[in-house]
Amino acid sequence: MVGKDNPTPEGKKNKEPVVKFSHYYDKFVGFGLPEKVQLIQVLKSNREELSEWFVEYDTHYTDDWGVSKNYPLPNGELIILIMKSRVGILTTIRRYTPRKWGYYKSIEGRLVEIVKTK
Repeated sequence: MVGKDNPTPEGKKNKEPVVKFSHYYDKFVGFGLPEKVQLIQVLKSNREELSEWFVEYDTHYTDDWGVSKNYPLPNGELIILIMKSRVGILTTIRRYTPRKWGYYKSIEGRLVEIVKTK
């Protein structure tokens, strides 16, 4: 398998793309971070189309002081990433920009590494 530790046929290292998270979200329970997952679907949606249950699931975290919070989502277009790991399905909702959309679509189907940045 070609990957971070396996050279490509040309002998170059092929590092997996990274999906970064600024918080440890409740949805990460059961996942070890960093973790390699497969990005199985990239969707475009509008904030108004998403149920409050999905938004709560996807954005809820507890900060370093034990305060329950939700990451604020902008109104308008959003990107939804659906990822498959060894323990289940993980989603994330991202702000839409044409550049982000192009990037995520270009890595759809690939292994990606999910990491917490802070």
